[in-house]
Amino acid sequence: MKLSYLCAMGGLLSCSIALAGHKQVQDFLNQVAYPVTVETWVESNTAQVTLNINATAQGKDLTLIRDKISAGLKQLSPSTKWHLTAFTRTETDSGLEQIQAQAQTRLSDQDLVLLSEKIKQMNQPGLNFSIDNTLFVPSFAQIQEAKTKLRQQIYQEVKSELQRLNATYPNQKFVVHNIRFDALADNSTGPQPLMLAKMANGAGAMPVNSKLIMNANVVLATIPIALEGAKF
Repeated sequence: MKLSYLCAMGGLLSCSIALAGHKQVQDFLNQVAYPVTVETWVESNTAQVTLNINATAQGKDLTLIRDKISAGLKQLSPSTKWHLTAFTRTETDSGLEQIQAQAQTRLSDQDLVLLSEKIKQMNQPGLNFSIDNTLFVPSFAQIQEAKTKLRQQIYQEVKSELQRLNATYPNQKFVVHNIRFDALADNSTGPQPLMLAKMANGAGAMPVNSKLIMNANVVLATIPIALEGAKF
């Protein structure tokens, strides 16, 4: 018998079993399939801020304008890293270069309060900054950290369910056969497996919370008699 095992999740003995030449053994597996849904709140103390930048310069001064834009962004928020997300240049009828750009960063509430005033003081003829939008949503890193915790919570719930199942049916020898975490749904016609709902918006002293929901489909299965005693 040729056996191929793909094992993961260490202590849970989660195995996806492929039996070459003995597919009929899998057909007799007793399975228990059920969904699991967990949720958490992701707290965000910063906001995603996008600035519009408009500048005018002669062709030979283009490098100087770029340096002024970088210096201006650093002056607006010295402690954060700005990312230039768009940069276009157009030559006007008068021969001047018209520059339009966008920059993005994350700012704390305290920095947001000062941002508008700093922009007013810094704007000058030929170089203008303005706020395009402010989004109070968690950062990518915060969402990934929350998703990792939710998966761990699902693993623990599956482990507890497995223990209860084997205590109820001690002769069946159930193991984790499969856990599938659904990806974020692109359509809005049905329930979304992974949802991030913004619960508040606007600047203020209080952090903004977003609810993160994760769904998983779990399959527990008995070990076929032909595999009992096999090493995983």
